[in-house]
Amino acid sequence: MKKYTIYRIYGVKDENSPKRKKELAAVEYGADFLAVTPALVKAVYADIAGMAEYDGCEIAVYEPDVAHYDREFEYKMLAAVAAPNAAENTLIHYFIQERDNDTDE
Repeated sequence: MKKYTIYRIYGVKDENSPKRKKELAAVEYGADFLAVTPALVKAVYADIAGMAEYDGCEIAVYEPDVAHYDREFEYKMLAAVAAPNAAENTLIHYFIQERDNDTDE
């Protein structure tokens, strides 16, 4: 059983700010990445749907992908929020850490 910790990411990692701001969004458990993918998508959707600023907006959550070239996270996800009458969608980035679920911790 694996533990998948989902973080909502703010800002961009660059040379002036090497750390991205992150906020815990959800934790899911599953046998492997493919088995837990539907739960990850639902968790990200629920995270956004619970934010008052996105009340009444359409939410699209894309399936996770491998986070190439990232040492902190194994997977990444993207969600798009379409507000009524907005000129652009809001993109929200999520990153996921995959760990063995060690119950002895």
